[in-house]
Amino acid sequence: MTVLVVDDHISVVSAILSAINWEKIGVDRALKAYNAFEAKNILRTQPVDILLCDIEMPGENGLSLFRWAKENKYPVECIFLTSHADFQYAKEGLQMGGFDYILQPALYEDVQAALSRAVRKVESAREYQTYYAYGRMIHGNSGLLFDSALGRWLHSAEIDPVQLQQALDQLHIDLKAEQPFCFALLELLHSALPEKDAPPNDDLFRYGINNILAEMGADYGQQVLLLRYDKESYALFCYCAGAPLNEESFAGLLQRFLESCTQFYHCGAAAYSAGATDFAALPGCIARLNTRRVNNVLHAARVFRISEEEPAEPQRLWASNRKRWETLATQGGFSAVQAEIGDCLELMASSGTLTAEQLRSFHGDFIQLFFQVLSGMGLGLNDVLPDFAEREYFLNSYHSIEQTRRALQMAGAAIERAGGATDDEDRVQAIVHYIQENIEKDIHRRDLAAEFFLSPDYISHLFQSRMNMTLSAFVTQEKMRVANNLLRTTNLPVSVVAAKLGYNNFSHFSRTYKQIYGVSPTGERK
Repeated sequence: MTVLVVDDHISVVSAILSAINWEKIGVDRALKAYNAFEAKNILRTQPVDILLCDIEMPGENGLSLFRWAKENKYPVECIFLTSHADFQYAKEGLQMGGFDYILQPALYEDVQAALSRAVRKVESAREYQTYYAYGRMIHGNSGLLFDSALGRWLHSAEIDPVQLQQALDQLHIDLKAEQPFCFALLELLHSALPEKDAPPNDDLFRYGINNILAEMGADYGQQVLLLRYDKESYALFCYCAGAPLNEESFAGLLQRFLESCTQFYHCGAAAYSAGATDFAALPGCIARLNTRRVNNVLHAARVFRISEEEPAEPQRLWASNRKRWETLATQGGFSAVQAEIGDCLELMASSGTLTAEQLRSFHGDFIQLFFQVLSGMGLGLNDVLPDFAEREYFLNSYHSIEQTRRALQMAGAAIERAGGATDDEDRVQAIVHYIQENIEKDIHRRDLAAEFFLSPDYISHLFQSRMNMTLSAFVTQEKMRVANNLLRTTNLPVSVVAAKLGYNNFSHFSRTYKQIYGVSPTGERK
């Protein structure tokens, strides 16, 4: 259950977030926004069940925000906050379908009671929907059914139009098998995604981007369908009863989507556009788009069109230096060679024409050189990279320029460790310093693995053996230590302290603090 609190007064929002016992009334997440613009961005990108919204806000008011939510079919219950005693002012909100209104200033007990009633209404509606399981599956999870019904055709050489039309009709999708449409593959770029132990919540992400694309498509008079294509990408169908969009307009829509990924999800994405096509030509289009996708080794976050010419073969820029690098590296100058190889890789990348095959060849030459250096030191790969997952990553890091860059860094760090220049104690201290300097972030093993070129498992082992606690326990301990200091030495609202330490869920922050200090954050100041 998710509540979004919207008020242009920061103090009001902070007070509500701090005073309401969210866990008691069954709310898992309490989000905040300080104007209608911020609220719309949240509603577009993640599901919200209840809107607690001030009516009188500068710019767009709460009534207009709720009207927009209803027009865009966001299923929210709305409780209005108003300082006007005249009932007529709140009457409009109730006539639009608002759940309740609260006259300000109000007791927090009254606000919590209204929220509790709204929660019960949402829960009752959910229970009611269980009696319509099939209908809910069709309308609520159409994306999953679409994946199952049409996914096999995206990976096959031909499409049966009769069976396809049956699947579309069963899903109540207003798209005909012979109808032209615009098609693209949308890929999330790993190098731009936050590194976390657990992958991003796919249901939330899919919900968000589907809303964004539907809103953008509507600007062009188009409907959209989103299909999971593989682990990193989605297939996008954009269509209407008339003619499909022209290539320029569709590319413009895709560019807007990529910008939204950066704005709302802080991640990079690439779009591979086939433009206008139909189901008969789709298998061939997908094969060509996948070639473009594989060759995007630079992980460029842009729109690639199927009509663009394939990149030309670049010169093998490293060939003339290979013999010199071999001699220098085997004589103890690996760090200098590593730097030169890195410069060469960046020069190839800047050409803009580097393909997957050339990157694989470059990677193979570098790996061979690295093995020669290890052999001269009387070592094997297992000696310098003892972790299996780390070795696998190193040997297969040719799928993107970012992977190959990291392989270069891993090699340098491995040679340095083999020479005894860095010990475990130094590593732990460096990691601790990094955590303390980035305490406001949501830090995970993979963040540190990427920063220090170590495997996540090795970092866990390091902390357990040197600090006598898990990495996650140490990060939590450090966050709570900083929170304790802020609560004792500043007048910052508790919700602001929680936000400063990367906690979006106030209840979770309070529970964690109490587990460590035996008192709630609010109680700390009494």
